[in-house]
Amino acid sequence: FEAEQLTDMKIASVADAKRACDKLHSFGVPNVVITSINVDGDSSQLHLIGSERNEESGATHQFSISFPKLDGYFTGSGDFFAAMMLARHASLAPQFGRGCLGALARACELATATQAGVMSATRNYQVSTGVPVPATNLVRGLRPADMVRGFELRIIPSQHLITNPTMVFTATDI
Repeated sequence: FEAEQLTDMKIASVADAKRACDKLHSFGVPNVVITSINVDGDSSQLHLIGSERNEESGATHQFSISFPKLDGYFTGSGDFFAAMMLARHASLAPQFGRGCLGALARACELATATQAGVMSATRNYQVSTGVPVPATNLVRGLRPADMVRGFELRIIPSQHLITNPTMVFTATDI
């Protein structure tokens, strides 16, 4: 959604996402992550598209990470992913060296694994509460309080998944 707004482009394919990343790079943004696009009409899978640009050489590395779509309602998932990805990237960047490409892809692999584990734990908790999951996203203000409380990400009980993700996702060059 945000990438479409910032680039004034519709993103409906991997090629569209790559073009949006290039446009954001042209604005001076060295690292771009589009967190979840649905391509080819496959509603069971989502795709993260990332692109990192070496500001000195202009070289880019674009990649995709595919992951299963998890049905449910999750409060805070975008903020959680951004925090995990930024923390991983900050800790990995020195290992890759200034100007070297690859740190963003690895950070996204780890953040996706962490997010998937925490969301799975959250979904299991949601099922145990018996609070029904809405069929569609509800507008803020129309969300029942017990649903919002029950569907917040289970971050504290899932700390072990943050420090040691159990799921594995691999970035593929595109």
